[in-house]
Amino acid sequence: MNQQDNSQKQTLYLVAYIFAIIATVISGLFIIPLFWMVPMTIMINNAKKQVGTPNEKPHIALAICSLLFLGLISGICILIADVSTNNNTQTANTVVVEPVSKDEEATI
Repeated sequence: MNQQDNSQKQTLYLVAYIFAIIATVISGLFIIPLFWMVPMTIMINNAKKQVGTPNEKPHIALAICSLLFLGLISGICILIADVSTNNNTQTANTVVVEPVSKDEEATI
């Protein structure tokens, strides 16, 4: 993974984090939504800190919950960052299997 991908993902997570804070503050009038909005906002910040580290993992569930409870922009930003994470891990973990010729089959 190159530096540009990491900075793009960090930017997407930062935008998602800012919009999550805005949504949390706006809904601060109601106590009940804060019970799930504050932990999701913290998780978005933790996901932003994981970018480029070995323990970076996909956050599909966080993206879907953000879409439902925090807002469209933060959820879409997390989904875009997550898609780029999945594409990089799939290409990094791809195993190339070469066909065996009939001569090599006979010796095995």
